[in-house]
Amino acid sequence: MKKALAILTTFILTALLQISALAADYSLPEKMQKQLNIGSGLKGSFLITEEGLEENTLPAALNRGQFEIRGLALADGSELSYYIYQTDDTEAQRNKTTLYGKNGTFYLESDFLPETLLSLAGIESVADRAGAHGENPPILSLAVKIFQTLQGKEKTNWDAAFADYGQKTELWLSRFPVETHYLNDEEGRNLLAMSYTIPFQAVKSFLLEMAESFLTDEQVRALLDPLLTEEQKAVYLNENLLYYYREIVGALQVQDDLTLTRVSDTRTGASVSTRLRLPLDRRLFGYEALQIDQVSGGSYTCRLTDDQKILMIAWPENLSLKGSFGHEVLFGRYNAERKETDPANLSLRISLTGTVSLPAEADADGRLHENYDYVCRITQDPAVLGEEYPEENLGSFDPVLVQLNLHFSSKNAQQSPTTAEIQLDGSQGPKKLSLSGTFKTAAPWILTAIETNGDQSVTEASDEQRAAWWEAWLKNAAEKTERMPEMQMPETQKTEKEDTQP
Repeated sequence: MKKALAILTTFILTALLQISALAADYSLPEKMQKQLNIGSGLKGSFLITEEGLEENTLPAALNRGQFEIRGLALADGSELSYYIYQTDDTEAQRNKTTLYGKNGTFYLESDFLPETLLSLAGIESVADRAGAHGENPPILSLAVKIFQTLQGKEKTNWDAAFADYGQKTELWLSRFPVETHYLNDEEGRNLLAMSYTIPFQAVKSFLLEMAESFLTDEQVRALLDPLLTEEQKAVYLNENLLYYYREIVGALQVQDDLTLTRVSDTRTGASVSTRLRLPLDRRLFGYEALQIDQVSGGSYTCRLTDDQKILMIAWPENLSLKGSFGHEVLFGRYNAERKETDPANLSLRISLTGTVSLPAEADADGRLHENYDYVCRITQDPAVLGEEYPEENLGSFDPVLVQLNLHFSSKNAQQSPTTAEIQLDGSQGPKKLSLSGTFKTAAPWILTAIETNGDQSVTEASDEQRAAWWEAWLKNAAEKTERMPEMQMPETQKTEKEDTQP
């Protein structure tokens, strides 16, 4: 719980800037995001309060500490500077922590960690470091870049390039005999089930066939070329290294066959459900099979299974955080041979709801207002995993409740500042966490760079060194943070002149 609430606290400021993704039209969150994208500054203040959390956590270190925040990012994306601080009686800044970014590298300096400048490469480098294995260049950064690319206009090109591989897969499936049988569902529909059983040796051959086609596909290579480093290209797009892929695939030890079942409505031909069961090499994956179920108009369910354990997650097919919504996500983790040091067995039901209020008329001052309310409830429910997994072997789990309210306001003109008021409350049993604050776009100022010489890399440091930095930061923050009296309300509502946007 302490990690979950700490992550929520530190993540919420960044999430606030990305909230435009939750809006369907040109909303106030979108307006705020656009203003920040073209170089507006961000000003505001926030207050963190907690109850019942362990002392060595971020919320406990900053408990009842009200901080000011200032932030600015250049429109071309090359530099940014965000910093939080407190003020003394003379309005002088103290307890300041600065995040400075330049050309994809971030630097952190803080009064709570004096004489230390930390650096952190972008998310792509972090992904590669996390996925580094053996002597080959890491490749996880490619997944990050592809995800980012698919959010933009390039998605159409990618869909076109890979459409042929979907057709090749369908053609490959047609080589194998199919078993068919008819059935009726609870709704009285006549259904046709088509089942394929494919020897894993044939799966291996198909994987190599696709790999060879992939490596010689100029259209695919043109899409991947700008996303890969020269070192990555030399290994992963090298036609002369096909033998290496043959060795990897040939070494897989799998006994079972791949099975695929498709169910369709005999009257309309519409798909009803699909089930894929892919056997795995337990030495590599820790599980014997991956099963994916998709119910059309319903949900997706993924299960990693073994004789003694299961890891599963299910989510609705229409999962979206846009507009008003109500979703349920299921998560289960169970190990019959669980050791004391292993993660607890859990069977969780996660409820996500969102309510968006977009009044059409401005108030008496000419300001438009929008409210976004989100609620997340997490409860233990043995029915998620089912009777096959005894309830008495589940770990204890106090229900989690997280509530987030975002109130945006602004005058109609494009240059009018946009204000966001945030209230986040989380609880689990006796543990409680709240973050409240007000943030506002403002006219830009001159971005001040920090001296980056003598930095120490967070990703290249040892686990012991990272832990030492974190412990020192928490200790100093707990000792130096100026705290508001417990009964005093946060002064996040401040009257400011309407700053002009660029």
